[in-house]
Amino acid sequence: MDNQNYTIGMAGHIDHGKTELTKALTGYNTDRLQEEKDRKISIELGYAPLWIDPHQSVSIIDVPGHERFIRQMIAGVANIDLALVVVAADEGVMPQTIEHMEILTYLEIKQAFIVVTKADTVEEDLKEIVISDLKEQMVGTIFENQPLFQVDSISKTGIKELKDAIHKRLSSLPKKENTGTFRMPIDQTFHVHGTGTVVRGTIAEGSIQVNEQVTIQPQHKNAQIRSIQHFGEYVNQSYSGNRTAIALKGIDLEDINRGDVLTCHSSPLSTSRLDVELKVSPNLTAAIKQRAPIKFHTGTSETYGRVIFFDRNKLESNDEQIYAQVELDDPIFAMRDDYYVLRRATPVETIGGGKIIEAQAEKHRFGKQTIRTLHEKAQSSSDELIIRFLNENPGATQQELIKAINLDLDTYRDLKKQLSVDGRLLLIDSFLFSTDWINEISSDITNQLEDFHKHRPLLIGLYKSELIQKMPLKQPINKKILDYLIDQGVFKQVDHYMTLPEFEPHIPSSIQMQAKQVVQQVKTDQLKVKPFLDYTTDLNKQDAEDLKSYLIHFDYLIALTEELLVDKQTFMQQLKGLREQTGESFTLKEAKDYLGVSRKYLIPFLEKLDELKFTKRDEQKRFWS
Repeated sequence: MDNQNYTIGMAGHIDHGKTELTKALTGYNTDRLQEEKDRKISIELGYAPLWIDPHQSVSIIDVPGHERFIRQMIAGVANIDLALVVVAADEGVMPQTIEHMEILTYLEIKQAFIVVTKADTVEEDLKEIVISDLKEQMVGTIFENQPLFQVDSISKTGIKELKDAIHKRLSSLPKKENTGTFRMPIDQTFHVHGTGTVVRGTIAEGSIQVNEQVTIQPQHKNAQIRSIQHFGEYVNQSYSGNRTAIALKGIDLEDINRGDVLTCHSSPLSTSRLDVELKVSPNLTAAIKQRAPIKFHTGTSETYGRVIFFDRNKLESNDEQIYAQVELDDPIFAMRDDYYVLRRATPVETIGGGKIIEAQAEKHRFGKQTIRTLHEKAQSSSDELIIRFLNENPGATQQELIKAINLDLDTYRDLKKQLSVDGRLLLIDSFLFSTDWINEISSDITNQLEDFHKHRPLLIGLYKSELIQKMPLKQPINKKILDYLIDQGVFKQVDHYMTLPEFEPHIPSSIQMQAKQVVQQVKTDQLKVKPFLDYTTDLNKQDAEDLKSYLIHFDYLIALTEELLVDKQTFMQQLKGLREQTGESFTLKEAKDYLGVSRKYLIPFLEKLDELKFTKRDEQKRFWS
C-alpha cells in the first residue's frame, strides 16, 4: 500500500477559532450537534478530511477547548501525527492553551505547528505582543522553535501557506508500515438502522478488513467486522492513522462504550493497576497526597482511581519526572509504552502524564528499591524486558511471557524471531529461556563434571538423575535442558552417566601399580576369587570402589556377584570349555564336574551365563542359546 494515513489534531483555548480553521482548511464544519452550533463551542470531537495529496489520507480532529471537555480533547489527540496549537490573535495565550500544550507534551506529540488565528482582526502591534508571549511560553517545551503561522479563517489569509506546510511536514515523516496487531481506541458508538452497532475511532496500530474477527476490550467480547467506512466511503480495509467507522456483527450497542478498544488482541490484556513514568506539571495548584483520587486518561478511556507513590507521601509542583503506580476503579485495556494523562479528580486539573512502563503491575513495597526497579523497567526496551523476565522466570511458556510483558502476539513473534537470530533466546520444547541463563546452567554443570572427573577419574561421570535433581527448575524442564545441551554437544551421555565430551575414564598414575597387581591377582585365582576389596588393601575405599567400576565397565573383569569379580578372559575360557564338554543342555552336576568349583562360585557363574543370554534355564537343566 502506497497511501499514507495521518491524523492532525487541533488544540487550544475555547473560542480561539479551531473549528473555523478546520473549516477553512477542509471545507467541513465539524460542529455536528445542535448544542454546539447554538453555543458556538465544540463539545464532542469533530472530524474532517483534508485532501492535499492523492497519496495522503489526512484527518483533522477539532478537539473541544473548554476545560470541562478535556476528556474529549485527550481522546482526540491520543494518536495524532501533527498538532496545530491554535491561539487567537485577539486574546493570546490562555489557560487551556497552556494545559493543552502540557497534555500534548505528556502524550509525546513531537510534530507541531503554532497557528495564530483571527490575524486580520487585530493591529500588528497586538499580534507582535501575542507572538512574543507565545514564544516565551514555549521555551523549554517541545513546541520551542516550531513553525508559527498567522492565518485568518474568514478571509483565508495564510491558509494556503499553512496547507502547504502541513503537506511538506507530513511527507517528511517516516513511512508507516501498518505492522503490529490491530488496535483502535473507540471515541464514538451509535446504532444505525439496518446496519447495527457502529463504532468510530482512529486506528492506532495495524490494519483491519471486512469480515475479520475482533475483540472488544476490556470486556473481552468478540465481534465481526460487517463493514468499514472512511469519511463516508465504504472500503474493504483500513490502516493505522485512518479515521474509521466500523459496523460490527455480534455485539449490541449497550455492550460497547467510548473508551473501549477494538482490537485483534485475543488475550484478555485488561488491567486495573499500572506502573507509570510520571512527568509532573509545573502548574499544579496544590500538592497531590498519597493515594489521592485521580482521573486516568489513555487512548479514549477515562477512569477514576488513586495514585500511589513509592518515594514520597505527597507530590509537589516541581516539573520533575517520578515513578508511581495508578490503581483504577475499573479495568481498562492498555499496553506498555502507551501514553497517558493524569488529572486530579477534584478540583480538576492536570497532574502530569507520560508513559506506561508496566500495564499489568503488581503491588510494590514503599522504598528506593521499587524506584530502582521501575527505573530499570522504564529504561528497558521490549526485547530487554523479555530477556530480564526469562532470567527471572526461566522455562516460562509463550502465554506466560506475553501476559507478563503485556505484548501482542505479532510483536512477540517479531521479537522472538529477532532474539533467536541474535542468539539471545532459546526455545527448548515449549519452554523459553534466555541464552545467558542456559549458559549459566551449562557452566555450573561443567564445573561439577570437571570437579568430578578431577577427583574420580576412574568413573565415567555423574549420574544423569543426580545432575537433574541439582538443577534449579522442576521436572520435566530440567531433563529437557540437559537433553538439549547433550544434543548441542556440550555434554556427553554414556548409559546413565553424564560426562564432558573430551573426557575418558582412566587409571591415575598414583594407583597404576596397585591396579595392575589387582588385575593380575584376580586372573591368577581363576574362578575361585576372593571378595574384590580383599585385593585392594593398598588402596583407600573410594579408589577401590572406583577401580572396581572401571574394570567392570571396560570389560577387564566380569562381576559374578557384587563382591566376586573374575577375569574376563578366564570367564570366556571356562564358558568355551563347558560348552565343548556338554551337548545341547547340561545339568548343575555336569557343570560342577567340569568347572571343579564349589556352589559359592558355581551358582553365580551359571546365573551370569543366563544373564548374558548364553544359556536359558528350564527347571533342572540349562540349554545353550
